[in-house]
Amino acid sequence: LDVSSRRHGTAYLVVIKTARRYSLPAHRPLRKLTSSGQWSLAAWQQGEMLFVLVGGSDVRSLDALLQSPLFG
Repeated sequence: LDVSSRRHGTAYLVVIKTARRYSLPAHRPLRKLTSSGQWSLAAWQQGEMLFVLVGGSDVRSLDALLQSPLFG
């Protein structure tokens, strides 16, 4: 899902249904993932749903992005 906005910058939310369990939190704080280049990544898992939030270099905080009305 493209959740980019002028206020928050370039961001994408990838949602994957998987039966596999990862060592990720169910809620915040997000698990920051290692990335290279201009992207920042964070992930969490709730049941069979795996969420990966990808922020561009214009996103200051992935945590702040989740607090926005976009995810309300």
